[in-house]
Amino acid sequence: MFIRKSRIMTILVSVVVFTFFGSGTSCSGRNEGKTADGKTVVKTADMPADMPADRPADVAGMKVEVPAVTGDAKLEEPAGEGGKAGLFAIIQDGKYGYMDRTGKVIIQPAWEAGTKYSVAYPRIPILFSDGLGQFVENEKVGLVDATGKVVVAARFGALNEFSEGIAVFINDDDFGFVDSTGKVLSTIKYADADRFSDGLAAVKEKGRKYGYIDKDLKYVIKPQFEKARSFSEGLAAIARGGKWGFIDREARVVIKTQYDLVMNFSDGLAVVRMGSEEEGKYGFIDKTGKVVIEIRHMAAESFSEGLAVVSIDGKTRYLDRTGKVIIEKAFGVANSFTEGLACVSENQIFGFIDKSGNWVVKPQFTDCLPFKNGLARVMVGDYKTGKWGYIDKTGKFIWQPSR
Repeated sequence: MFIRKSRIMTILVSVVVFTFFGSGTSCSGRNEGKTADGKTVVKTADMPADMPADRPADVAGMKVEVPAVTGDAKLEEPAGEGGKAGLFAIIQDGKYGYMDRTGKVIIQPAWEAGTKYSVAYPRIPILFSDGLGQFVENEKVGLVDATGKVVVAARFGALNEFSEGIAVFINDDDFGFVDSTGKVLSTIKYADADRFSDGLAAVKEKGRKYGYIDKDLKYVIKPQFEKARSFSEGLAAIARGGKWGFIDREARVVIKTQYDLVMNFSDGLAVVRMGSEEEGKYGFIDKTGKVVIEIRHMAAESFSEGLAVVSIDGKTRYLDRTGKVIIEKAFGVANSFTEGLACVSENQIFGFIDKSGNWVVKPQFTDCLPFKNGLARVMVGDYKTGKWGYIDKTGKFIWQPSR
């Protein structure tokens, strides 16, 4: 199982990154190694030997949002493609543009992709969000519409996808909020800021603790937490005294701060960890705080479409909400289900399985991202010279691999 650890909204701010997301799905414990960006890998014998150490989180197909109690605020890159406009990022001759679901080029490749991670993982935008796509000029991010017209000039160091009509941006070490017209909504330079969810966003002003603001950028929950994350399914994870728990929208502690690590609620359950990063165990709680899946796993990933990946005795398994093992077969790399399929590896080659564990797209790829809006991005070739294309759920290429 390939599982990464990072803070909420996390990638390296020392490098310009221009798309990221926020909904947590993965955390891990022992038998781990660190990637170049500080994310954690649960190592298995089936993991490709030449997999780059700087393999970004979006390639694993996991929406990672695992907070540490300490550490600098950073932004997180997203997983997946598509968006309201139904466009997908493509790269051709070292430049990127956008296509539709049929493979028709809608916005001609015109922007330099760059190599933020490596040749294998070129730096290209991922999401069309609220009808807008991102582009980069001179290491700054701007927005185009579905015709390729520049809507917002390139002036942000990094830019989140839009959530409830507002996006988080970062310039240097300062976070802020911007609307779809490019209007900056506040002069406050936050030390950290999360996306809006349920009308609220977690923020931290410099020298203060975390609190929650509304869309008028006024505090609804006053600053009082060491760490805080977006609301998900009516609850938000917060930290006090180095321990994590959950509050409701009235700031009432619903689940007391007692865990060393938690993830956002997904499908009504949340991953929790008891113990240190090196020796701790993982399980799942419900919204009353009741442990519903025993805290005994070496690693765990949030529920998605009714299933979650865990590590049992160093082997990956898919569980249902009762803790019953649904897919017995162990995979070298196991990712969350999206649109009914999950990208997994066997003998260091990737393909897609259904919820019965049967191969729908047989192993044939070097790497993959999850299905979004009916398509999945896959790599062919080795990690040094590999090309990326798009397949549909039958495994047919909609966009032939290119770079």
